[in-house]
Amino acid sequence: MSANTFILDNGRPDLGRLQSVFGRCTPYLPGGLEWLDNVRFCRWPNQSTDGKKHDISNDPKGAAVPWNGASDCRPFVVDAAIQERAAMKTTSFWRAMLRPGMGGTEESAYAVALAEHLIGSVLYDDLTREVELSAQYEEHYGWCVLAPRWRRELGVRAHEVTLEFIANLATQAPEGDPLRQLPTLILDPSLETQAADYIRAWYQTQVVAALPEDLRANAPELSDKTIRKTVRDLRATGKARTPLPYVCKDEPEIVALKPWDEVFIPPEMVDEQTLVFQREFVSETELRGRIVTHGYDEEWVKAACERKGVSSPTLLPTGTFGNALATLGGTTPIPMQNPIIANTDTGLVEVIHAVYREPDEDGIPCIYCTTFHRSVGGQSAKDEGLAAKHELVEGMHGELPYVAGVREWWCRNITASRGLPEVSHTHQNLIKGVLDATIDRMSLTTLPPVNVYESPTGTQYRFGPAQQNYVRAGREPQFMSTPTGSGMSDALNVYQLVRSMVDNYHGLLAADVPPTRMQMAQSMTVQRFLLVWSKAIQQVLCLCQQHMKDADFAKITGAPEGWLDAHRDDRSVLKCELHFDARELDPELMMEQIKAVNTVVLPSDVLGTVQRGKWTRTMLRAINPAWARELLVPEAEASQALFERAKNEVIQMFAGNQPQYVDEKDPTAGGLLQFTMQVVQSNPKYLAALTDEALVSMVGPQQAQQLAQQFAQFRQPDERFSGLLVKWVQNLKFVGVTQPKNKQIGRLGIDPEG
Repeated sequence: MSANTFILDNGRPDLGRLQSVFGRCTPYLPGGLEWLDNVRFCRWPNQSTDGKKHDISNDPKGAAVPWNGASDCRPFVVDAAIQERAAMKTTSFWRAMLRPGMGGTEESAYAVALAEHLIGSVLYDDLTREVELSAQYEEHYGWCVLAPRWRRELGVRAHEVTLEFIANLATQAPEGDPLRQLPTLILDPSLETQAADYIRAWYQTQVVAALPEDLRANAPELSDKTIRKTVRDLRATGKARTPLPYVCKDEPEIVALKPWDEVFIPPEMVDEQTLVFQREFVSETELRGRIVTHGYDEEWVKAACERKGVSSPTLLPTGTFGNALATLGGTTPIPMQNPIIANTDTGLVEVIHAVYREPDEDGIPCIYCTTFHRSVGGQSAKDEGLAAKHELVEGMHGELPYVAGVREWWCRNITASRGLPEVSHTHQNLIKGVLDATIDRMSLTTLPPVNVYESPTGTQYRFGPAQQNYVRAGREPQFMSTPTGSGMSDALNVYQLVRSMVDNYHGLLAADVPPTRMQMAQSMTVQRFLLVWSKAIQQVLCLCQQHMKDADFAKITGAPEGWLDAHRDDRSVLKCELHFDARELDPELMMEQIKAVNTVVLPSDVLGTVQRGKWTRTMLRAINPAWARELLVPEAEASQALFERAKNEVIQMFAGNQPQYVDEKDPTAGGLLQFTMQVVQSNPKYLAALTDEALVSMVGPQQAQQLAQQFAQFRQPDERFSGLLVKWVQNLKFVGVTQPKNKQIGRLGIDPEG
């Protein structure tokens, strides 16, 4: 074997080693994955739906303890904690702000615009599920993996073909092209076979050849029956409907993979950029179809199908079924699964995809994808390298198409991160024990057992209001004495203590959790979760950089045409990240912060250091992110719109019309004033039409004198225009400059500038 880990000297994969490593990717838990589920959902043997214990019939040792009908409640302590933390993570994602990863450059603005478009429209429906799934997986299992992909799929639709269309194609064909004869062949019933052959050739050379190169092999073939029907319909009516393939999906996606079910990582791995196993279960029919569509080895498919429905003793009986394949680097099939219950009755075949980093024969680090079955190949010299497919694939700028997220970092190994069922199962057991004991004690004290004696009349004693029983003196039925003391208060204290332990440990929303501890726990959790999704979104941006059409990119981001084509291989240009302050989850705190900035910071900002436009965007995002996505426009567009308003107002005044004066609460007055001065000062016609007084108010006395001399020959002062412009500027100065300054002086008692 060569120095490579998973590749033999002959270049074939070392399936024995891959199968061995995959067999070690098991959870180190006392009861496996089933134990985690049982802890979270409060499941145990002989559980009844009424929350009580019952005797097991026909079992000498099946008597319920302490009695038949005792409490057997299901306190969802772990599940409630998982749901709250998952809700916090999911909410933080949707309320997070996309920030450029390279500062305020033009490229960073393109990255933010593209990411916002993808999250808000293209990926929105799927992300509503995948974001929550990733949060649930992290809390339940302790870790999960996100798989960004570029998904390209073919669809088939009925297309109407007319004889006139074929005749036009024939006339456009070059001399000697058989296509020129096709209309004649269609109209002659005796030449139907030749016409069908020409249509089949046209389908392959025109329709299939127009598809993307990596999808042409997946295009369906037209049957002879379909082609002959097309020829006959064209001959009879001049038109026919025929199935034509088209690209129905050509977009990115991000899928959250379920640990130890859809995705496996060896326990010693400290990152997801070395080796990742992804598993799917497929039907025999689909697997045989992949011989043509995906280039699977025919001998391997035959051997794998012989093992369909066979569960593995190595891993827990879990499984997934993938009926849609995405592509890695635009060429390599990688499974995208939907979870189902897999067992020996499904008749499905397990398919494993190993994606790993290895140096090639020249020592250059590369990414390989080996598709195999755990019990096919590697067992003997004959089938040592028998795999479905083994190929060198294109990663996203050298990275494996996976991003791992963990609930905690207590060591470097990814799968060592613990889920909440493992961490808090003893707390849940304590609370269950306290609740069961409390309910049982209440049952005893409310209605204790009754000591009864033989009835003198032989009748059964009846218990209840106004019931009459015959008794003997001194032998009346009486309640059994029950334990006394502070049992109830002790149980309540224990319950509150354990409940407080859980809330404080996980930083949950509870009255007894200090705000500082809650904020620290939430901030750390949210930051870690958003970092994982930021990496996944960054990989999606890289995929868009490779596969998106330049025209679509320009339309979405506002970039000039050709920009994307010129930066296809530059991985450093499109970068952005998700940012969210966990304190924003407290709406009262957020409103207090917004109020403080508006009433204290902004009025004191005499130098204009606060960017008002960005503050407006920040406020709206904090109040409602959905509104921000709908209402906010890019800063460049907002600035251009304000400039256009100033320009239109000056044009209207130049024509002698009254401007639309701003009111005292208009926050755009300062910007309008700046743009108005810019418009007037940059147009010689406006300057030449101003009176001396108006010219001084616009440019100052010294420059006004210079301009008066410069425009002396063609200057024609317009009293109407000058008067309107002066009033307009005075209005803007009062609202945008003087009024805010007076308010500040009123609060401070002094003029900060004087």
